[in-house]
Amino acid sequence: MSMPDIEKYRADVADINLPQALKDEMIRVVWRMMQDEIDRAYGTSPVQQILHIKPEKRSKMDAEHARFLLQSMKDKRAKRAPECGGLR
Repeated sequence: MSMPDIEKYRADVADINLPQALKDEMIRVVWRMMQDEIDRAYGTSPVQQILHIKPEKRSKMDAEHARFLLQSMKDKRAKRAPECGGLR
């Protein structure tokens, strides 16, 4: 996932009475929220991918596979925003 060009959006938050670091974080948060919405719209969010597994297969998934899928989701989120600590 690409990160926003912070400079491009600073004018949009210029009138908000917060330190610049918090304004930059707001831009990143909104960017991530919109990216998540886009992922859901195209059916590519991690949750949708797991839910598309047929129910009979889901019930047969072993614990290790479930842990692998969860770690994959965490890794994907961490790559999206490493400077923010990724998944919280």
